[in-house]
Amino acid sequence: HQSTSDVAKSAALIGTLATAAGPAGLVGGQADDLDAEKHTVEDFGGPEAALKHLEAIHHRKTGALFTACAAMGAISAGADSNVVSALTDYAKAFGLAFQITDDLLDCTSTDEQLGKRTGKDDGRGKLTYPGLMGLDRARAHAEATIHAARESLQLFGTTAQRLRTLADFVLERTN
Repeated sequence: HQSTSDVAKSAALIGTLATAAGPAGLVGGQADDLDAEKHTVEDFGGPEAALKHLEAIHHRKTGALFTACAAMGAISAGADSNVVSALTDYAKAFGLAFQITDDLLDCTSTDEQLGKRTGKDDGRGKLTYPGLMGLDRARAHAEATIHAARESLQLFGTTAQRLRTLADFVLERTN
């Protein structure tokens, strides 16, 4: 026999995952990402507008899944809204930094280093952070985004050290 709170928790978990996977999340972000390959930076209104569009794509793609995982863990544990909010802020920044780093690695690594074909984004005319910002600004943006992720964890003190370490790893990864 399930209690009312178990049913409500299950509904919240299903809703969180459905939103992250559906048209408002991963599927919609992927569709926008594929569509963006057909356009130039000028079609978006210049580099700053293209950068905003790219960030929206990645919040919906990579970020939606990281955010759903964080929120679902907090919901499962019966956390209050402050904890859910802090963890989703962390995951949103984490996902964006992960994608910026992925774009950087695609530009700066060899196929052997990365374990997959590199340079494919430029070849397809794909919007990327290094393409829009340059390598140095993209690296700085990834660092600032990881700093924001870490700041989101202040509520947890030392208990969130593993999440901080994971965030740092995003900047240090080589593949």
